[in-house]
Amino acid sequence: GQYIAEALKQCKNLKSLLLSFGDTDLSDNGVISIFEAIPSLLRLNAIDLNFHETVLSDSVESCLSDVMALRPSLIKLQLKYFSCKLFSNMNAEMILHGLQSRTNLTQLLLCFQSTTIDDECLASLATGINGLTLLSQFSIDLSSCSSISDRGCSKILEAISNIVTNSSLRLIFPHCTGITNEIMDCLHRVIRSRNVIKEFEIDLAYTFITDDGILDLSKMIRNLSQCEAFSLNLHHTEIIDRSIVEVADSLSGLRFLTKLTLILSECVGLSSTAYRRISRLLQDMPRITHFHLSIRKNSHFESRLINRFMFERNFTHFLIEK
Repeated sequence: GQYIAEALKQCKNLKSLLLSFGDTDLSDNGVISIFEAIPSLLRLNAIDLNFHETVLSDSVESCLSDVMALRPSLIKLQLKYFSCKLFSNMNAEMILHGLQSRTNLTQLLLCFQSTTIDDECLASLATGINGLTLLSQFSIDLSSCSSISDRGCSKILEAISNIVTNSSLRLIFPHCTGITNEIMDCLHRVIRSRNVIKEFEIDLAYTFITDDGILDLSKMIRNLSQCEAFSLNLHHTEIIDRSIVEVADSLSGLRFLTKLTLILSECVGLSSTAYRRISRLLQDMPRITHFHLSIRKNSHFESRLINRFMFERNFTHFLIEK
């Protein structure tokens, strides 16, 4: 760790830094030495930190928090925790401390995949996010976080609803069994007040979202008047034709949309009616040049409905997974 720290101090012109900590022999002192070298990188404006199946001591988290607070030029921050089984509110409080002084941050990407993060942790993080008034890109990945619910996620959504500059929003919630239709009420308030969003992605695979929840989402989509890229993942959810038809109807009103991703694999409640509507959507929206549709394990899809567009249009990306 000391050797890496000394090497870092020599990189005076470094602007972007990626550090990944996993199954290594680095001690807490070694990690702290690396973190303590970061403030000497005066031109650094982007930090990406990955933690894989690690247990971070309070001293390491405290040092990380101080590093974030000491980087006045920081505009992009990525914090990714993968399978960190002892993630607690203490970890979230440390991140909160670092975020509270980062008012010039424009890009924040948080990942807590398969961690023990819970609603209390999300509430703490929301307090820090609430002050990031210049944030233009926000992403949170809570994949397979079994301890979270609508209540915690709503705190995050309420925090970003106050950020008027947010143009890119990614909400990744697959395998979060505590996510239900109730989250849509809060999401509606965010989208309704955020007509500047140009990129929107929401992943609800393997959640308990039902047809009613997606019908609510379809109403929200109409407020994304500036949206250029839209992605919706409903893999293995209990939706039926009606909700997808409504989503397609709402998408057809987004006149700037050029990139569309729909993941509808293993949605056994869908029939050819839904896919015919998606086909009409492509026909009605010639601006779409990037199209990705996943309909694996669905026997009702008729390839001819959509495949013809591959030859009739100048797509830069055209993928159908069946």
